[in-house]
This record gives sequence, C-alpha cells and structure tokens, in this order.
Amino acid sequence: MNQSYYEALLRKNNDGTVDSEKTWDERAGRFYEAQKKDKSIFPNEVIKILESRGILDQASILDIGGGSGRYALPLARKAKHITLTDISGNMLKLAKENAEQNGIQNIAFKKLEWEKAALSSLGWERMFDLAFAAMCPAIRTPAGLYKMSQASKGYCMINQFIHSTDSLSEFLRERTGSVQHYNPHNDRESVQAIFNLLWMQGYDVEMQYVKSEEVYTLSKEEIRSQYAFVLERIQKETGEDTEKLFVEYEKREKGRIEEQTTLAVLLWNVADKTV
Repeated sequence: MNQSYYEALLRKNNDGTVDSEKTWDERAGRFYEAQKKDKSIFPNEVIKILESRGILDQASILDIGGGSGRYALPLARKAKHITLTDISGNMLKLAKENAEQNGIQNIAFKKLEWEKAALSSLGWERMFDLAFAAMCPAIRTPAGLYKMSQASKGYCMINQFIHSTDSLSEFLRERTGSVQHYNPHNDRESVQAIFNLLWMQGYDVEMQYVKSEEVYTLSKEEIRSQYAFVLERIQKETGEDTEKLFVEYEKREKGRIEEQTTLAVLLWNVADKTV
C-alpha cells in the first residue's frame, strides 16, 4: 500500500474552503435548527458502542469540530468532561446555549482551527481518554487525522457517513437534472483512506456500521429548514424554481420522507500500535 496515494485520496474532497470560519459562521444558525429537529439514531448508537467498551466512564473527551453539540451533549451525560472545539465562533456560541438550556456544565469550549493547532502549546499531547470526531472536515486531511492520535492517551473514534439517500433529494435531482456533487454524507473514499493510513501506522482499527432506514413526516417549515442547503444549491446551479418543486412534492407526499443512511464508525487504541 502507498501512503501518498491514500493521503491524496483523503484530501480529494477537501480543498480547505469548506473549513473556513466564515462558511461555518454563516451556516451555524440553520445547521443548529436542523440539528434540534434531528431524531436520528446515530448519537445514541455511537454512545452504546463506546459504553460497551468501557470508554466513557470518568473519561476526558476531545470533540473535534463539534459544532453546536450534537454529540458533545449526550457524551457529557456519560463522561467526566468534554472539550468541544470548532473553527466557528457562531457554532460555539450555539453549543454553549444548547448546553446551558440542557443543564450541562461539564463542557469547555475552545475556538480552534484543528489542523493548525499546536498540541504541545495547548498542553493536549496524550491529554484525552478519547479523541472524537463526527463528520468533521478537519480530520479529512492527513495532518488533521494524525493529530487525533497525538491528542489521545487512550482511544480515538471517527464517525463518517458513507451512504445517505432520501426521497426528496432524489425527487429534486430527477426533476432538475442536478449533478450529484461531493456529499460528506456519501464519502466512502475518506473512510477507505483513513482506515488504510491508520493501518499503515500500525493501529488495529475496528470498524462498525450503523444503518438506519426511516420513514417520517415533516412540516413545510421543517423541510424548508432541513433542506435549505439542498434547495439553495440546486436553484443556484440549475435556475429551477425549487420552491415550485418543493410545493409539488409536499402536495404529492404530504411531507413524507423516506431515508436510508449508513454511518461508518472507526475506533482505535493509540496504545495498541503494532508497528
């Protein structure tokens, strides 16, 4: 296996622009509103995996690119302390509000660009029982990935969607002829690259899959909130009146959404390096 090949594969869909503070500051509000309505099984299933390994009890956890706290809040109810980092000040503000509203006090918040962070200056080398990242662009680069192992004295975990489809997105693509661009919810290549890079470093990486098939109904307002990015992108690319198509779908399906999603969960112990 060739390390440079997998490093290039990992970088393939991350040109750095998606990581910008401005980008995530602008998305923070809509992202958080969508998160509040999210009823997915994934946070609970990920916590079950960690609990089954005895990783969470009295654990100090680093949540890299933790956004507005989707995983940090449920993790905080099980662990001793969470340090949540994000490049976006707006995301961190929402995460703090989210924690306060839920009476959670064992989370510290740190504005940080992960790839450029100096762990030694922060005092974070071999600091955490678990270095954790879920759908985080900052670890889809070699520097960001390798730094996870440096921050942990125990385990590291990465959660990455490798397959996600839903009936509304498929309807919009079919009707507009919109091209399927890179989607972090369908990023099998990054998981392939991460696994192989860690394997070449001597880590015995465990991988599990969490699959979800759901049928649910959303109100017009919920659909507009959760699909804002999709509707905006398709209208910009194709010039189609996405509002008209949205109304057509809602009238036909009454807000019914069919969704299939697969999450890859990668877990490794930094102490078990064999090479």
